[in-house]
Amino acid sequence: MKARIRAVRPWLPLALLLLVLVLSCVAQAAVNEQANGGGRRRRRSPRRSTAAADGMVPITLLKSAAEKGAVCMDGTPPAYHLDPGSGAGNNSWIVNLEGGGWCNNARTCKFRTRTRHGSSDYMERHITFSGIMSASPASNPDFYSWNRVKIRYCDSASFAGDNFDKGTGLYFRGQRIWDAAIQHLLSIGMASADQVLLTGCSAGGLAAILHCDQFSAFFAGKNTTVKCLADAGLFLDAYAYTGCLRGPQLEILLRRNRSHAGSGPEPAAQLHRSSRRHLVLLPSERNRQHQDPHLPAKRSLRRLADRGKPGPKQS
Repeated sequence: MKARIRAVRPWLPLALLLLVLVLSCVAQAAVNEQANGGGRRRRRSPRRSTAAADGMVPITLLKSAAEKGAVCMDGTPPAYHLDPGSGAGNNSWIVNLEGGGWCNNARTCKFRTRTRHGSSDYMERHITFSGIMSASPASNPDFYSWNRVKIRYCDSASFAGDNFDKGTGLYFRGQRIWDAAIQHLLSIGMASADQVLLTGCSAGGLAAILHCDQFSAFFAGKNTTVKCLADAGLFLDAYAYTGCLRGPQLEILLRRNRSHAGSGPEPAAQLHRSSRRHLVLLPSERNRQHQDPHLPAKRSLRRLADRGKPGPKQS
């Protein structure tokens, strides 16, 4: 009996080795199957995650605009971000004018040339779209499939200046940036849009009011629904509820802003006949001449989404 046991023992290491090899092969096969998606799951269409829906949108520099003098404060080219539309929203556009306040003297303006609000060199190369710019059907059910554009803000005067300051060497060419960016968007498909919405926040909201008529004029004679939405862009020439002299303070800021930014989009006739010509930047003054409606941000955005045939321009 002992002799038989001694004869069997040499086979034990070999049996264990074979068992280890088999288990290794099985484990490797399972890993490969998991990496390839595994069985039926490999044939399913990938679902677009929330992260992908609100993914990073790349920047586009308008280098050709610099030839027309449309430049940021430091002379760098303007820029925008575009997330193309799809499906039912393929022929609808949202143009968002970025905000970011103003500068009102040489020191504050010079400082902004070292930020994204004065130079495209400092702008993020990819940004996330959110809110009504989001590509997520869950968070933005009305506009997620539209062509969504954000025009970057780098002139510090609400896209309304057209001047070069020799003392500081700074450009205030917001009006030219506006013209160049919109003309470019028209050339890549926006000219044939069924619906267009111009919007902006703060300084960008003011810009949306200032440029609403011009924006509408680009679609004159076409069956295009044009709307303008100003979010927090209604700066009032009035006393604040706290009793502070907000009106005079705003006048001072506007005077300084116009002194370096130069003429904006307002009619030249109004500039010559008004002793308070700097106030044409105020929406309360600008509204006297508006032809097309601009909407306050309080109004439901759902009313702007026309999923059917384009309707009249007037709301």
